[in-house]
Amino acid sequence: MPTIVATIIPTLVPSITPTPTPTPVPLPEIILNPASFYFNVDGQTRFIFSRNAAAFFIEDFGTWMDWAQFNGDRVLRVYLSDHLLGDYGYTNTGELNEKWAQNWDAFLT
Repeated sequence: MPTIVATIIPTLVPSITPTPTPTPVPLPEIILNPASFYFNVDGQTRFIFSRNAAAFFIEDFGTWMDWAQFNGDRVLRVYLSDHLLGDYGYTNTGELNEKWAQNWDAFLT
């Protein structure tokens, strides 16, 4: 006759450790006014997010620049993309591609 062996599997119950309640930090008031392209933080236009302005077409940068100027920005980061103003910024020998540099000089002035 076979012997039956009972196996006892312990049940693990995690202990509850009290944690302190963090002190609340007052959050700033962040508003996007209907006529604005940028957020106001506590009543003033503020820098809250950054990324390089990028576009598929050179004309699209005009929109970014118009929005920035409308909101009083003095700085706009622009990614000097290779494909927007023709070819790459360097030649196959590693030298500066003068035509590419002239196109970007004209765009940035």
